[in-house]
Amino acid sequence: MKVTVEEKADSAFTVSAKGMEQAKSETKTKSLVYVDEVIDVAAGAKKPTKAKRTYEKAVVGANGKGTTLPVEGKTVLIEKTGDKYAFTVDGKAVEGEALRLLEGEFNKGDKNDARDLMLPNKAVKPGDTWKIDGDGLIKAMGDDLKLDRAKASATGKLVKAYKQDGKQFGVIELTITSPITDLGPKAPVKVKDGSLSVTLTGDGVIDGSSPRGKSTAVTKVKVTGGGTGFDLTLEVTATEKRTTEPLPKQ
Repeated sequence: MKVTVEEKADSAFTVSAKGMEQAKSETKTKSLVYVDEVIDVAAGAKKPTKAKRTYEKAVVGANGKGTTLPVEGKTVLIEKTGDKYAFTVDGKAVEGEALRLLEGEFNKGDKNDARDLMLPNKAVKPGDTWKIDGDGLIKAMGDDLKLDRAKASATGKLVKAYKQDGKQFGVIELTITSPITDLGPKAPVKVKDGSLSVTLTGDGVIDGSSPRGKSTAVTKVKVTGGGTGFDLTLEVTATEKRTTEPLPKQ
């Protein structure tokens, strides 16, 4: 299948210390186009044990300046060894930013489990909503942020259903909210107040016959806190647009 991903994250933070205030903003982007080919998969597994990913485009950017990753134009072999996936190009290990992106997709959390949790556990019709296990969803996503699972809320809605090319399509909206309790072990900030909200809209095949579809996810993070001698406010808005198109078998 061919996957196209476009991401944009706008962040702004203000640090106050000793009566002085410093503000900074940043925009990060990511543009990927790749073709995934499954080589081998274990019975009942949700992820392949061996696959190839050929990058037609792999560019990351910051504040308007883009950097082409070394994997662009290359085929990455993705192979599971034990509990982890390894990534190589022509027998050499993938490194740098490309490795970080692949690690985030294959070795951190199980987003396939997260997708399963997002789906309704009973039949629904257009206009129906359902509750999602927020605690389980956060655990499956493996987010670096520390979230208050007990207070997390997640709901889904089937907006509409329609037939196209003999397949059953549907539009689904997902909304997730949670307080943020910690920014992680590497951040020297104690969170006073924090919130996360995610809104995802997907339009694609929902009868299991094809991976075809497109989605838009908007994530918003707001945090106030501080550390020894300073106060911090942080706001991040990130948008990801993704399309997936099955290709003919070779």
